[in-house]
Amino acid sequence: MRDKRAERLYRGEAFVDCGCGARHWGLFGAAGIAAWRPAATEPEMLLQLRVAWSHHGGTWAVPGGAINRGETPWQGALREFSEEAGFHDLADPSGHSVLQHPDWSYTTFVAQVADPHVRVVANKESDQLIWVPLSRLTDYELLPAFRNALPDLLQLIP
Repeated sequence: MRDKRAERLYRGEAFVDCGCGARHWGLFGAAGIAAWRPAATEPEMLLQLRVAWSHHGGTWAVPGGAINRGETPWQGALREFSEEAGFHDLADPSGHSVLQHPDWSYTTFVAQVADPHVRVVANKESDQLIWVPLSRLTDYELLPAFRNALPDLLQLIP
Protein backbone atom coordinates (compact mmCIF):
# COMPACT_ATOMS: atom_id res chain seq x y z
CA MET A 1 0.00 0.00 0.00
CA ARG A 2 1.34 3.43 -0.93
CA ASP A 3 1.72 6.14 1.66
CA LYS A 4 -0.58 9.17 1.39
CA ARG A 5 2.03 11.38 -0.26
CA ALA A 6 2.81 8.80 -2.94
CA GLU A 7 -0.92 8.30 -3.55
CA ARG A 8 -1.46 12.04 -4.00
CA LEU A 9 1.48 12.22 -6.41
CA TYR A 10 0.10 9.27 -8.39
CA ARG A 11 -3.29 11.04 -8.68
CA GLY A 12 -1.51 14.17 -9.95
CA GLU A 13 -1.82 16.35 -6.86
CA ALA A 14 1.53 18.14 -7.02
CA PHE A 15 3.11 21.27 -8.45
CA VAL A 16 4.43 21.54 -12.00
CA ASP A 17 7.52 23.67 -12.63
CA CYS A 18 6.36 25.14 -15.92
CA GLY A 19 8.48 26.37 -18.79
CA CYS A 20 6.87 29.79 -18.28
CA GLY A 21 8.85 30.11 -15.03
CA ALA A 22 5.88 29.67 -12.69
CA ARG A 23 4.70 26.78 -10.54
CA HIS A 24 1.20 25.46 -11.16
CA TRP A 25 -0.93 23.00 -9.20
CA GLY A 26 -1.86 19.73 -10.92
CA LEU A 27 0.46 17.37 -12.80
CA PHE A 28 -2.28 16.72 -15.37
CA GLY A 29 -3.51 20.31 -15.41
CA ALA A 30 -6.35 21.80 -13.46
CA ALA A 31 -9.96 22.80 -14.07
CA GLY A 32 -12.85 24.63 -12.46
CA ILE A 33 -16.42 25.70 -13.04
CA ALA A 34 -17.76 29.24 -13.29
CA ALA A 35 -21.23 28.37 -12.01
CA TRP A 36 -23.90 30.99 -12.51
CA ARG A 37 -27.56 31.46 -11.68
CA PRO A 38 -30.28 33.84 -12.77
CA ALA A 39 -31.20 36.46 -10.18
CA ALA A 40 -33.69 39.31 -9.84
CA THR A 41 -31.61 42.06 -11.42
CA GLU A 42 -28.76 40.23 -13.19
CA PRO A 43 -27.12 36.80 -13.23
CA GLU A 44 -24.73 35.91 -10.40
CA MET A 45 -21.56 33.79 -10.35
CA LEU A 46 -20.37 31.66 -7.46
CA LEU A 47 -17.02 32.86 -6.12
CA GLN A 48 -14.73 31.06 -3.70
CA LEU A 49 -12.35 32.83 -1.32
CA ARG A 50 -9.30 30.59 -1.43
CA VAL A 51 -7.84 29.65 1.97
CA ALA A 52 -4.54 31.29 2.89
CA TRP A 53 -2.51 28.05 2.66
CA SER A 54 -3.63 27.33 -0.92
CA HIS A 55 -1.90 28.46 -4.11
CA HIS A 56 -2.84 32.16 -4.51
CA GLY A 57 -4.61 31.99 -1.15
CA GLY A 58 -6.66 35.01 -0.13
CA THR A 59 -7.91 35.67 -3.66
CA TRP A 60 -11.33 34.98 -5.15
CA ALA A 61 -11.85 32.51 -8.00
CA VAL A 62 -14.18 29.70 -9.00
CA PRO A 63 -14.14 26.30 -7.32
CA GLY A 64 -11.66 24.00 -9.03
CA GLY A 65 -8.36 22.20 -8.72
CA ALA A 66 -6.05 19.51 -10.01
CA ILE A 67 -7.27 17.05 -12.62
CA ASN A 68 -6.62 13.51 -11.43
CA ARG A 69 -4.98 10.77 -13.47
CA GLY A 70 -7.49 9.39 -15.97
CA GLU A 71 -9.97 12.27 -15.66
CA THR A 72 -11.04 14.57 -18.47
CA PRO A 73 -10.94 18.28 -17.65
CA TRP A 74 -14.75 18.28 -17.23
CA GLN A 75 -14.66 15.27 -14.88
CA GLY A 76 -11.92 16.90 -12.81
CA ALA A 77 -13.73 20.24 -12.73
CA LEU A 78 -17.00 18.62 -11.66
CA ARG A 79 -15.30 16.56 -8.92
CA GLU A 80 -13.42 19.57 -7.56
CA PHE A 81 -16.50 21.79 -7.77
CA SER A 82 -18.60 19.25 -5.90
CA GLU A 83 -15.94 18.89 -3.17
CA GLU A 84 -15.51 22.65 -2.75
CA ALA A 85 -19.10 23.91 -3.21
CA GLY A 86 -21.06 20.98 -1.79
CA PHE A 87 -23.25 20.29 -4.83
CA HIS A 88 -22.89 19.24 -8.47
CA ASP A 89 -26.29 19.65 -10.06
CA LEU A 90 -25.35 21.79 -13.06
CA ALA A 91 -26.53 22.10 -16.64
CA ASP A 92 -24.18 21.00 -19.37
CA PRO A 93 -21.46 23.62 -19.89
CA SER A 94 -22.30 26.44 -22.28
CA GLY A 95 -18.61 26.65 -23.13
CA HIS A 96 -15.12 26.72 -21.70
CA SER A 97 -11.88 28.67 -21.76
CA VAL A 98 -8.39 27.15 -21.63
CA LEU A 99 -5.38 28.93 -20.16
CA GLN A 100 -2.51 27.13 -21.91
CA HIS A 101 1.05 27.19 -20.60
CA PRO A 102 4.07 25.28 -21.98
CA ASP A 103 3.74 22.42 -19.46
CA TRP A 104 0.31 22.94 -17.90
CA SER A 105 -3.23 24.15 -18.58
CA TYR A 106 -6.28 25.32 -16.67
CA THR A 107 -9.74 24.79 -18.16
CA THR A 108 -12.67 26.84 -16.86
CA PHE A 109 -16.14 25.62 -17.76
CA VAL A 110 -19.22 27.85 -17.60
CA ALA A 111 -22.40 26.14 -16.40
CA GLN A 112 -25.75 27.22 -15.00
CA VAL A 113 -26.85 25.73 -11.68
CA ALA A 114 -29.97 23.58 -11.92
CA ASP A 115 -31.53 25.11 -8.78
CA PRO A 116 -30.84 28.84 -8.28
CA HIS A 117 -31.63 28.42 -4.57
CA VAL A 118 -29.16 25.58 -4.02
CA ARG A 119 -27.36 25.60 -0.69
CA VAL A 120 -23.58 25.91 -1.06
CA VAL A 121 -21.38 24.23 1.54
CA ALA A 122 -17.73 25.26 1.67
CA ASN A 123 -15.05 22.69 2.46
CA LYS A 124 -11.65 23.24 4.09
CA GLU A 125 -10.28 24.78 0.86
CA SER A 126 -12.74 27.67 0.96
CA ASP A 127 -12.84 30.50 3.47
CA GLN A 128 -16.10 31.62 1.91
CA LEU A 129 -18.48 30.95 -1.00
CA ILE A 130 -20.71 33.79 -2.23
CA TRP A 131 -22.96 34.60 -5.16
CA VAL A 132 -21.85 37.83 -6.84
CA PRO A 133 -23.70 39.83 -9.52
CA LEU A 134 -21.74 39.66 -12.78
CA SER A 135 -21.25 43.43 -12.87
CA ARG A 136 -19.58 43.33 -9.41
CA LEU A 137 -17.09 40.50 -9.98
CA THR A 138 -14.14 42.82 -10.55
CA ASP A 139 -14.82 44.54 -7.20
CA TYR A 140 -13.12 41.51 -5.59
CA GLU A 141 -9.42 40.66 -5.41
CA LEU A 142 -9.52 37.96 -8.06
CA LEU A 143 -6.90 35.32 -8.69
CA PRO A 144 -4.86 36.94 -11.51
CA ALA A 145 -5.45 34.25 -14.14
CA PHE A 146 -9.19 34.24 -13.36
CA ARG A 147 -9.30 38.04 -13.69
CA ASN A 148 -7.63 37.75 -17.11
CA ALA A 149 -10.06 35.04 -18.28
CA LEU A 150 -13.19 36.74 -16.94
CA PRO A 151 -14.15 38.73 -20.09
CA ASP A 152 -14.10 35.52 -22.17
CA LEU A 153 -16.01 33.58 -19.51
CA LEU A 154 -18.74 36.20 -19.26
CA GLN A 155 -19.31 35.89 -23.02
CA LEU A 156 -20.25 32.22 -22.41
CA ILE A 157 -23.18 33.07 -20.13
CA PRO A 158 -26.31 33.07 -22.33
